[in-house]
Amino acid sequence: MGLPNSPHVIVVGNEKGGSGKITITIHIALALMKEGRSARLPRSIWDSRQRSLTHCVENRRAWARRTGLDLELPAHFAVARAKGARLDQNEIAEFAEFDRVVTAVQHGGYRLY
Repeated sequence: MGLPNSPHVIVVGNEKGGSGKITITIHIALALMKEGRSARLPRSIWDSRQRSLTHCVENRRAWARRTGLDLELPAHFAVARAKGARLDQNEIAEFAEFDRVVTAVQHGGYRLY
């Protein structure tokens, strides 16, 4: 059990590309928002190349602007990918960055991507 105001983290994962991870992530976030909850979507280190989640949020934002619809738009964050020579050090840096983003969300001091 987390701290009273700590955010809940939902992880959607599958090693196979094209399995619907981004689609289900967006639908979970929008369903939570429709219930009056907040949703923050970190662009994970595993999506840093294709930026599928980023494109999805950007497309939804553009569609809302073009149509004048008041659509739910989850906040979106970039979690930086480490590019060092050692895997173990990269993992430590990436988990630290993820923790930084979650902590920033928890305290309201996050930067919107």
